[in-house]
Amino acid sequence: MQDLLKLSDGALVRALYDFERYRAEPNRTFEAFRQARSQLSRLTWDAYAQALDCDSGSIAARGVHSAPLDEEMARRFDAVLERSPRAT
Repeated sequence: MQDLLKLSDGALVRALYDFERYRAEPNRTFEAFRQARSQLSRLTWDAYAQALDCDSGSIAARGVHSAPLDEEMARRFDAVLERSPRAT
């Protein structure tokens, strides 16, 4: 796990994604990371939804989790959200 800290941000995300996807045996350190990531993801989504004033609907209620997005895809996703009509 210490070697992961030497990776660039993009390589680290890919390595953690692969580790989580393909590693069969339990790992306490990684489980703590997963729990922290889940909490940070919720805090981040809540702040993002509040900034866009879109705190209703199924995504806002539950949040989402998927594979990491590259920067271009993230920009396109953000642009689509900005253009979307407000949910009531």
